[in-house]
Amino acid sequence: VYFFWGADEFRMKKAVRALCDRNLNSDWASFNYEKIPPERSDALIQGLNQAMTPPFGMGKRIVWLVDTPVCQRCSAALLVELERTLPNIPDSSVLLLTSANKPDGRLKSTKLLKKHADIREFSPVPFWKTDALVKTAQDAAGELGIKLTADAAEALALAVGNQTRQLYNELEKLKLFTADTPNAPIAAATVNALV
Repeated sequence: VYFFWGADEFRMKKAVRALCDRNLNSDWASFNYEKIPPERSDALIQGLNQAMTPPFGMGKRIVWLVDTPVCQRCSAALLVELERTLPNIPDSSVLLLTSANKPDGRLKSTKLLKKHADIREFSPVPFWKTDALVKTAQDAAGELGIKLTADAAEALALAVGNQTRQLYNELEKLKLFTADTPNAPIAAATVNALV
């Protein structure tokens, strides 16, 4: 069981994609992947029922409850369902709950999820934490196989701020620009000229 929350939608979607890639068999994905929108009145019940269903074929079943309000408000009946189902979800299923809002720690549903779920925060780095922004730029560059000088990472962080989607787009642009010399680190002058 996973609970992803935060306003950085780009990073959250990347994490969801990685979770699906790790657990879904591509040949059986259409049978074993269920994305339940928040508009459905019985979304939580439907999601819990689907998570209890064994996967069809190879791989695991993934049930994604999109933008669920379970950690902002939860009725007594839904809480009983959560208490009954969460401890019994089989290893062959992955239940993913996502929300843009921070979970309310006072709710019993949040306490229950803390006990049974892997909770991850996807909040943007505040603008004033420049060291964290630089580290985010360096981590993203490393993930894409790009080498940046310290000055280049700082210039990139200054240019894009905490916009993760823009950071990855700019890094892809820099990667294409420096494709002729893939092992050479990108300098700040290149970042300032292109970003």
